[in-house]
Amino acid sequence: MTRELTHMINLRNRLYKKFPKSRSQEDFKNFKKFCNSLDTRLRSAKKSYWNSVLENCLRHPNQAWKNLKTIFSLQTSPVATIATNSRSTGGVLCGTDLANEFNNFFLSQSTSCPAHTVPVSVATHFGIRIAPGLFLSPTDSQEIMQIFKHLKSSNSCDKDGFQIHPIKFVINVVPPILAHIFDLMLETGEFPLDMQIAKVVVVHKGGDQNTLSNYRPISILPIFSKGIEKIADSRHVFCRTR
Repeated sequence: MTRELTHMINLRNRLYKKFPKSRSQEDFKNFKKFCNSLDTRLRSAKKSYWNSVLENCLRHPNQAWKNLKTIFSLQTSPVATIATNSRSTGGVLCGTDLANEFNNFFLSQSTSCPAHTVPVSVATHFGIRIAPGLFLSPTDSQEIMQIFKHLKSSNSCDKDGFQIHPIKFVINVVPPILAHIFDLMLETGEFPLDMQIAKVVVVHKGGDQNTLSNYRPISILPIFSKGIEKIADSRHVFCRTR
């Protein structure tokens, strides 16, 4: 916090106290205009501060990850609650109870589809014409850096609390590690179990916020799984003409 920003905050507080006494529309407009200007300056200062913090530790991955965890810990959100009568107990649900209620509701909306299997007599008629293996060329640090730099930034966090935007600040440090992991995945054909776990969140579609049917689930995949997804897609030439 610079001395100039501190002075602007104090001035904003004085303008805030001035309006209730004067009740002047001109004072109110000046207060709103100054608040907007101050908010812009504060956001810019905050961004510059975290940029400098991360740039100073690019050669020290451990410190970079500690700083990222600090950034994520500062991002708090209000506790979500819903008043619903869908349970026998009724009342306000939050936390684990609310998550379980959504889970049970979405599961009840899905219908079980019968498995469409090919008769054995027909399946055995066709021989195996394609080899059960596929070679995918390995990746490197340069390709991984380009992939993550071009990923669209969003405010969504995966199950580990990571966002794409902060990852871009340390993408000059982690590519060798990711290249080793991704090459093992391409070589063995095994996808790590931890990368298969998505974070499911609910989004309000509209209407009454206390009605479960007015929400829809969205799966947020792990950030680093997006890298191997782009790599595999680039290896399949036929995908480019989809």
